[in-house]
Amino acid sequence: MKKLLLTLAAALTCASMAFADASIVIKEQNKVTADNPAATRDLYESTKEEGGTFSWTSGDFTFTVTTPPAAADAKYANTAAAYNKAGDLRVYANSTFTIKAKEAMTKVVFNISTQGKKRLARITASAGTIAEQAKGDATVTWTGSATEVTFTVGSNANYGSEGETKAGQLDFNSFDITGGGKAGASEPVTPPVVTVEEVNDIAGFIAKCTKSSYPTVKIKGDVRVVAQYNLPGKNNSTNYNLYIQDASGSLLVFGDTKFEYKNGDVIAGGFQGAAQDYNGTYELSSPEGFTAGTTGAAVEPKEMSMDEISAANVNEYLILKGVSIIEKGGKQYVSDDAEFEIYNKFKLESIPTGEGLNVTFIVSVYNGNVQVYPMEITTASGKEKVAAPTFSVAAGAVNEGTEVTLACATEGATIKYTVDGTENWLDYAGTAIVINQATTIKAYATAEGMDDSEVVTAEYTIKAPVEVVGNEATFNFTEPSTLDPAQDLGEETSLDVPATGFTANGVTLTYANGTAATRLYKDYNSGAIQLHVYQTGSFTIAAPAGYELVTIEMTGNKLKSIELNNAADASAEAYTYTAAAKETSKTFNVIKLDNDNKRADLSTIKVTIKKAESGIEAIGTEQAPVEYYNLQGVRVSGNEPGLYIRRQGSKATKVLVK
Repeated sequence: MKKLLLTLAAALTCASMAFADASIVIKEQNKVTADNPAATRDLYESTKEEGGTFSWTSGDFTFTVTTPPAAADAKYANTAAAYNKAGDLRVYANSTFTIKAKEAMTKVVFNISTQGKKRLARITASAGTIAEQAKGDATVTWTGSATEVTFTVGSNANYGSEGETKAGQLDFNSFDITGGGKAGASEPVTPPVVTVEEVNDIAGFIAKCTKSSYPTVKIKGDVRVVAQYNLPGKNNSTNYNLYIQDASGSLLVFGDTKFEYKNGDVIAGGFQGAAQDYNGTYELSSPEGFTAGTTGAAVEPKEMSMDEISAANVNEYLILKGVSIIEKGGKQYVSDDAEFEIYNKFKLESIPTGEGLNVTFIVSVYNGNVQVYPMEITTASGKEKVAAPTFSVAAGAVNEGTEVTLACATEGATIKYTVDGTENWLDYAGTAIVINQATTIKAYATAEGMDDSEVVTAEYTIKAPVEVVGNEATFNFTEPSTLDPAQDLGEETSLDVPATGFTANGVTLTYANGTAATRLYKDYNSGAIQLHVYQTGSFTIAAPAGYELVTIEMTGNKLKSIELNNAADASAEAYTYTAAAKETSKTFNVIKLDNDNKRADLSTIKVTIKKAESGIEAIGTEQAPVEYYNLQGVRVSGNEPGLYIRRQGSKATKVLVK
């Protein structure tokens, strides 16, 4: 759950003169805001409403931030300016920043922050001229002659490293003003009077939760701890999640309480925070007044059936018994009388699929839809279940000679498999299973002290020869209907791509999911569609049989996240890979370079191929290397007595080795 503690008031003070008549540096929170977080939140709220403003002064200057009025792009309305702990001021898309001076100003230079370089927008001014902007700019410069200038932030990040599909910002550490007068000590901001409402219990607190005003509310009664999870966030931050309950209800505390708790601990009443409805999840944010817990009786999950659970159960600690977990569209769901999407918020090592499972979880709600945050998943025996094996190649039609490997997410598990339709299970030793004919692989996994996984099946057939026309193939993700198979996002913003990948003129595109499922994603601002491949994932381009790769041209964003042979030459928006001699396939891994590049966003992939020069005709089939496979399709040495499939060149025969 993404949150920002946005504080602004009295955050700008004057620094010494440097290369300008006034050099204004954004400072850390001053005494007023540091001592009164509730007042800080209310100062932020003064700019949150449509057309809301906030102003401060420094000597001969007055500065005003205004959020978008109702007539502005609704996507960015109510996005108030944010003062950040890094010491920068972030003004969002369609918002304005006005400087009013005692005398005429002739130059203003905004010094863009590190964060600001990611989302820098086109900036316009009510008077004077903005110097030509470009990607990578570290400053935005205005020149002219005026006592008052209003700067408007563009909708898109035209000059930011994250690309123009992102919402624009003007995010700066400081700004230098030439002319206009002299800067002075910032006038202290008088914090508004904050009214702290008091309630007896969690139900009273929930009644105060809103989506906009966030009143400060104190809970007078004691509560019990269900669970505490402090999870890593962005930029080395921590997301603090504390789930509490009393006889009246359940609540999420989002933010640092300064204490560690365990299940059953009792927290004394008298703590407070902002009462917030975050897309259907009720929470207490900006917590204050928490004390150490005292040991109490353990909180047990309440058993319910799926048809009894609704959004009204948000934040409750429940258990479902004897349900199924299924996979659909790259996501997992608890399934029985209904289906609830699983979100692995608490980072379980693996989430098994199958029937007869007991799921202990926290109920979450996002935009009216129930989600499950699993905390423990066991079988009816009370044991954890081994994760089901996975196949390196999706089931379906594949090229002859395709190699399939098996894996299991449960550490130390042994995989059992069969390819002959019997129950004669073999131990999988890691050797690839080669698909030379229609093959059905069945597999399950086992581990000591755990219940076996369910049996999973993958059926493979051999692809019919593809008629290749010309020497080019294009995958255009910006127009999903042109892909094979065709895709349609409809009103959705994202769509997990088919497990079998895509085909174009005989060229295949397959992928392995990374930290998230590979998906087509429609930008909420521009409507542009791209293929997102996440870090630790990969995608593979393979030429049709009898052909070799020549070049692979990619366009998109964050392409430097792709592990390339010459990554130093990769630009942000385009890259061409030149294949090695006789190269028929190429796998590109997506790696994490920094906080901005955790995936690759592909707009198009254009592949050039040519007919292979195999040389087989010259040497003859009898000179090709000989390979042996057992009847399960596993490549072996052929040195031991037995019945094998002997393959030499394009010729395959059964042989008996004595």
